[in-house]
Amino acid sequence: MSFTPVEKILKSTDDTEIFARAVGNCENPSLVFVHGFALSGSVFDDLFRDNDLLDHFYLVRVSACTIHVICNS
Repeated sequence: MSFTPVEKILKSTDDTEIFARAVGNCENPSLVFVHGFALSGSVFDDLFRDNDLLDHFYLVRVSACTIHVICNS
């Protein structure tokens, strides 16, 4: 099954902007991926295309906008 990713910029309680991208069936349990400082969300690309994971989980990846290039555009 093919899912269209959902992308949002959220604000934390301290006003930090957080970029979130999710894919899958939102009725499934969420599995959240957070990358380390020196990496980007692209390290999870293969997982976000894995049909076995998408059948069972709603995959969400997040990063602070200060380190995510999409937030600067």
